[in-house]
Parts: sequence; C-alpha cells; structure tokens
Amino acid sequence: MPETFDTRVDFDTDLPLIQPDRSIEFDPGFSGEWLVAGDLDGDGEAELLTARNLDQAVTAMSAYKLDGSLLWQLGRKRTVGSERTYDVPAQIYDIDGDGRCEVLYSIRGFLIVAEGNSGRELARLPLPEGLDVADCITFARLSGSGRASDIIVKTRYTRMWAFTMEWKLLWEWAPPEGWKTCHHPTPVDVDADGLDEVMAGYTMLAPDGRELWTYSSDRVDLAQGHLDCCCVVVEGAGGAEETRLAVTGCGADHLALLDGTGRMLWELTGDHFESVEVGRIRPEADWDLVVDADHRPFGKSPTWIVSATGEYVGCYETNYSRFHRLVDINGDGQQEIVLAHARAICDGLGHRLAAFAPDAEFERVAAPGAGDSGPYALVGDMTGNGAADIVVHTERKALVYENSHGPAEPGAEVGSGSNFTLY
Repeated sequence: MPETFDTRVDFDTDLPLIQPDRSIEFDPGFSGEWLVAGDLDGDGEAELLTARNLDQAVTAMSAYKLDGSLLWQLGRKRTVGSERTYDVPAQIYDIDGDGRCEVLYSIRGFLIVAEGNSGRELARLPLPEGLDVADCITFARLSGSGRASDIIVKTRYTRMWAFTMEWKLLWEWAPPEGWKTCHHPTPVDVDADGLDEVMAGYTMLAPDGRELWTYSSDRVDLAQGHLDCCCVVVEGAGGAEETRLAVTGCGADHLALLDGTGRMLWELTGDHFESVEVGRIRPEADWDLVVDADHRPFGKSPTWIVSATGEYVGCYETNYSRFHRLVDINGDGQQEIVLAHARAICDGLGHRLAAFAPDAEFERVAAPGAGDSGPYALVGDMTGNGAADIVVHTERKALVYENSHGPAEPGAEVGSGSNFTLY
C-alpha cells in the first residue's frame, strides 16, 4: 500500500500561510457554486463569472472584475442555496473568433450566447428535441474550421448532439442500450489531423460522430455506471498509439490508462476514483496522475498520486478530497497540488508546503455537515502576467492568490479555460 501523507492543516504551526491578493464578495442572490473565469471586457485580466442554477438550468449569473466591482448581473434573484451535483452549463469562450469572449449558457429550451462585457443576449439557440436543458457545454474542432467553434450539448447520461457555431446539426449520438455517456465530453485530436475526436463515455467518436472504439475491462463491469473523467495525458502528435488518456469510472470504481486506439495499458480498481490531473510533480518522473476518491466518510477522503505505470506512489488523506488542482508555484518546472478543501498546497513527495490563511467563509463551508461541497479551486492566468494563479471560492466569496513565479501552460488563455469541468 502507498504511504499516507498527513495533510491536516494546523494553523498554529510554522507552516507558511499564504494571504490572498484579491478578495471578492459575491451577491448571494445572483451567485452559485459554479465559477469560471475569462477576459470578458478585453482588459487583459480575467473576470469571474459565478452562476446559480435550478435543476441544471441557469437562473442567475454575475460577472465580477478582480478588484471586486460588479461588471454585470442578470437573472432571477433567489435566497435559497444553489444545488450543484454536476457541471453547470455556463462557459466563457470566444466562440466566433473575433478576439472578444462570449458567455454561453443554457436555460430551459435554449442555449444563450451573450456578449462578454455586458451579458447582453446575442443569440437564442433552440435545444434539440429531447433536451430540456444542456447538461454541460463543450467546444471542439469537428467541422474543419481550424478552431474549436463547434458546440456539443448533452443530456445527463443518455444522448449528445454536436452543432456548428451557426447551429447546424452535425450529428447526434446515443450509447448502446444499457450504457451511459459521461459527465463532460473530452475533445482530443487522437490522429493529429487537426480535428477532434470526442471521448463521449466509454466510446471514442470521430469528428463526424462515428463510433471508433469502445474500451472494455476484464476486471469490472463498466455498465454499472458511467465515465466520470477523461484526462488527456499525451495528445497524439505521434498518432493514436502514442496518445494517452486517463479515465475513471463511476460505479465500476476504476482508474485506467488508455492509448488512442482504446487499448488499456493498465487499470486500478476498488475505489470511487473521480477527477484526474496530470503533471510533473516528482523530480524523477516525467508525469504522474493526481486523482481523488469520492464517496468516503468525512475525514477519510484520499487524493492518490499514481505513477505513469499505474503504481500507487502516495496518498494525501483529507476531510474531503474533491476539487484538487495542479500549479507550479515557484517556477522550478514541477507542479504542486492544491487541495481546496484542506486549503493546503503540497508537493508530490508528501510535504505540506503552505496553507491558505484562515478565512471565516471557508471555515464555514468546510465544516462537517455544512451541506456544501466546497471550497473549490480554479487555476489559470487570472492577472494576465503569464503565470498560473489560484482562485479559491465558495458561492459567496472568491480569494485570488497571484503567482509571480510559475508559468501558465504555453499559449494558455487568460482565465480558467474554455472547457472547464469539475470532472
């Protein structure tokens, strides 16, 4: 068994405490647990877009600048909590390629395209028959435009549709009877032809929606559940056999590494693995996987480190393990692990490096029985300085921790990315 690392954060120790550079208070009537970031007004810094929902449909949104001022707000004010047990269909993306970001979100019956700097509605696109509200929104390169200007929407687990930016249907797909789709489809250019294949569940689809392959397991029954996460480890510059995809299965309780042909390279079973991040977190490894396991008792929730060959390296046991992120905080080329619920930053060798300074809002949310899943963490270039910053947030508040050392991914857009997902 791997070593269990201690991540209990004791604020009375001499562990370095990180203070936030920005603090943003949200209007609770127009905010929710879902938060994405992007440059909405073209000033070179990210704005934070918080959305609340009712049974997935977006009911209210607020956009805030990093100085805490409100950019715009829309929707219906509510005072009750905003449930979130799924990705909320609200994303920031420059869908038309004009250099200005739009906000795309789903209400009942429609996908809305809104102007980024005002929230003004630009287009109201009717959802296909059989889809009351988009379960999530994914952008992909399917129709040969050269950029990710095509849009995938889906039901929770049964069907998905792909459209062009002009809302022309490209294809629709449903898994075979008895099987399910996934939380968030994953576009990946498996064959390096400039178009995206789509990991749509246990099945990989071609850009035109044809089924290419469905992976299988000799150890577990995949039909017990659905694909939780697909993390692109290596995208196929060398072809499908060189592509590497890390996948987790809900119900089947497994973590596996696949190549781009669907061949399983290794598999681990026996835990409810959820989200996967990939990065260089140990000096001796080109890359490792960091994966959390859900559905554990409070206080016994692990975040595993797994090697490229499928070996357990170690485990950070926390009160709640979901919503971890990776970031290089010191510019040494290795990434550290941000454990949002523990409010700690750790390395890949079992050491707590720092803790986020105490804050009453995060203590409230993270307490046993609080009824919230957060705090949550975002990582991305928020300030436009080329470094990957950290945002820790609840539905009421966001704290921004600026990073002056570790670079963002090469060519990374300002914000949290266009296909943001909690899975």
